[in-house]
Amino acid sequence: MNKKNNLKNIYKIAISFSTMIFSINLINRVIVNAVTVDYRPAQMLTSLNGVAQHAYNEQELDLKSKQALQDKINAQRREEQNAIDRQNQIWSQVDGVASIEAQNMVLEKLQSSTGVSKEQWNQIIYRESKWNIGISNFSGSGAYGLFQMLPFHWNFLGHKPNLLEQVNIAINLYYRAGLAPWALTV
Repeated sequence: MNKKNNLKNIYKIAISFSTMIFSINLINRVIVNAVTVDYRPAQMLTSLNGVAQHAYNEQELDLKSKQALQDKINAQRREEQNAIDRQNQIWSQVDGVASIEAQNMVLEKLQSSTGVSKEQWNQIIYRESKWNIGISNFSGSGAYGLFQMLPFHWNFLGHKPNLLEQVNIAINLYYRAGLAPWALTV
């Protein structure tokens, strides 16, 4: 027991001594730094002015950078809005042969919505209408548009469907009957 107590006491003394040495070193550092600061107030002021000037220059540069970034963001927004306007213009097309851009948009939407390949949809549309958005079947059935859908598929609109409406109706028709309305099976 005595050995254990002696070891504990020695350990406590060592910790105390170590803490005292650390404290003395810390106090010395504080004193040295305080003396150094007292001898160099002019240099410190010059340094602070330099830092302030640098910060001012950074702020000025920052304003220029911010303006350039804002100009870039505005340009990107204009480009995005132009692309949206262009897509809306394409989707609202009601007559004529669909442009290559419109064909790609249609095929992408059909494939992503139905899982049927773009190639398969392209064959259907080419066979039904040769990509003529406003074509009507002259046999009297009233079939209309890219997919030659019968009037009961689109009459609820109250007008002949534009490109987007035709695609959406075709997608709904696909979900109800698969490719059967176009005399195909998956």
